[in-house]
Amino acid sequence: INTYFESIVSEILTHDGDILKFAGDALFAEWRADDQSCLEKCTAYAAYCGSQIVKKYSDFKIAGCSVTLNVHCGLGVGHLVGLHVEDEKRTRRQFLVLGDAIAQVTQAEAIACHGELVASAPAIEVLSQCCRV
Repeated sequence: INTYFESIVSEILTHDGDILKFAGDALFAEWRADDQSCLEKCTAYAAYCGSQIVKKYSDFKIAGCSVTLNVHCGLGVGHLVGLHVEDEKRTRRQFLVLGDAIAQVTQAEAIACHGELVASAPAIEVLSQCCRV
């Protein structure tokens, strides 16, 4: 499974994304945008990357065993806030990512079936400015 995640992470990095957080068997990635034209470009990169991930890594057979792994993706746009939280003794620390984009991704991902990329309505609106949707 490490090789599987390494391949997906490599795909994200190849398409100029950054890994925000691993969460169980999922991960959150981001494409940072400073202005509207950059937002369109970053959203298009994220959409293309997501499409490549579901194309390459759905029904992924693990060599030497009968396990098949599947993937699905959600796409959202918006502001994010990263927050480090720790306990009083500083023995446990957590990185939280909050914002509309996370809510959109969570909703879109819940709709997506294996091998699908689902974009939120705001992401589709941004994509429609630079791509045929």
